[in-house]
Amino acid sequence: MAQSTVQYNTSGMSTASAGDPAAPPRSAAAPARPSGNKRTTPQIVRPMLPRILLALGALAVLAAIAGFEAQSSADTLADNTGPSLIALQDLSSSVAEANAEATASFLATEASGREDRLHHNAYLAAMRRAAEKSEEVSSLIGPNPGAHEALQDASAALVTYGGRIEAARVANTKLPEAVDFLTEGIGVAESQLQPAIRSATSSTQGLLAQETGWSTWAARAAGVVALLSLIHAQMVLARRTRRILSPLLVIATVLTLVVLIMFERGYFLRDQAIADAETGGYQAIAATAEIQADAFALHSAVGLNLLDASSDSGLEARDALDLQIAGLDVAVESVSDGADSARERAAADELQQRWVTYRQTIDNILDEASSDGDAAATLFESRGVSSFNGFNTSIDSVLFDNRSQFTDALDDAAFAVRFLPFLGIILPVLAALAALLGIQRRLGEFR
Repeated sequence: MAQSTVQYNTSGMSTASAGDPAAPPRSAAAPARPSGNKRTTPQIVRPMLPRILLALGALAVLAAIAGFEAQSSADTLADNTGPSLIALQDLSSSVAEANAEATASFLATEASGREDRLHHNAYLAAMRRAAEKSEEVSSLIGPNPGAHEALQDASAALVTYGGRIEAARVANTKLPEAVDFLTEGIGVAESQLQPAIRSATSSTQGLLAQETGWSTWAARAAGVVALLSLIHAQMVLARRTRRILSPLLVIATVLTLVVLIMFERGYFLRDQAIADAETGGYQAIAATAEIQADAFALHSAVGLNLLDASSDSGLEARDALDLQIAGLDVAVESVSDGADSARERAAADELQQRWVTYRQTIDNILDEASSDGDAAATLFESRGVSSFNGFNTSIDSVLFDNRSQFTDALDDAAFAVRFLPFLGIILPVLAALAALLGIQRRLGEFR
């Protein structure tokens, strides 16, 4: 029986002898199986779409809320707060005018022995305007408890003031207490009525400040998230498809960026317009209205000085009048310094000239009063009243220009945010549609 021999090759591997059956051929190596954590492009891109659409949907909702809030706030400033501030200044001026006309009427009645109708009718007209302005402010002022409380105090003081003035009118030439009634009425106006009006003005003026609400910050956050999601999706597609840009995703990104830019631009223009309204308009209105109130107070004080027969108190009153005149000198000069247009400078120059004329007339009246009270009263009734009316008319001209600047600036603030709600809805919706079509188109290439 033959035995097979085993031979060894140099590599140490055994080989079969010729008598052994041939070994089957070794098959080619099988391809490596893909690892379990490697995902395809559709598997990576498809989950991005809901996140992008959710972020753009949140942007549309929050931007709409923020836009409507900004629009409503700006419209309230233009339609309520601004007119309220102007009406409050008119209320203060009407009270000061009533003071001046009541004093002039009292003085004219005492001098002639007959009831003066001219100045009394002007006093009644000023009181009617004051009551109308009080009602106007009450209807415009909105949910402002501090302003409403101050306005109620002003209304009560106005009734008390009117009662004192009416008592002085009835008692004039009949009772020695008539001057006391007049003085008490003017005291009510200065110590109760005007402070209440200033308090209401301060509370209303605080509404000019615009605060950024939660919806604005939330819309900004949603916009940033949507923008970053879109950019990330484009980077992934560019890396995996070898295409630098996806046109529809670029459009969606641009639309999202436009939403953020338009909102920031609208807020910036609104805040800038409000700042211009407050510094360039309302502060000028307040300063000019203060001049008008001080002028009415001076005119009334001159009349009271002529009624005072006591030499000592008359000298003290003259010193107080000199202080009032000096204060008006500075205030009128400041109007000229603050004029920033040709029209405002012309009105300020006219105001300065009218003030010089009225000031000289007052000096003449007070000088005449030291020697002849009746002559001073006559001068007050003629040249004093006419020069004061001219000065007051020039103040009204300056006030008109300042009010126009104020209301125009508030209208600009409202216009700056007027279209934000619609942009906040339409642009994110278009961006979502573009993102949906863009990603679906890329996914379709892998089918």
